[in-house]
Amino acid sequence: MRLATEISCEGPYLRVVLPDVLPPDWEAIQRDLESEIQEGPSRVMLIAAPTAGSVHDDPGLVDLVGWLQASGLDVVVLRDGD
Repeated sequence: MRLATEISCEGPYLRVVLPDVLPPDWEAIQRDLESEIQEGPSRVMLIAAPTAGSVHDDPGLVDLVGWLQASGLDVVVLRDGD
């Protein structure tokens, strides 16, 4: 069980694994991602727990995806195990 967000950046790819305990602290995740975005990734993969609701069911996730896209990043949201 993941209790914290895991963020890793490799070249143009930023990988964000959201915690299994929802709802996550969206503001803290955004603050953590701000510094990673400065490194210049062009793509983001957000991985959510398989038990989480639809991407559209969580306003925090919708806002985070919108913020990342407004920052010029391509975003893909997957469920853990996809």
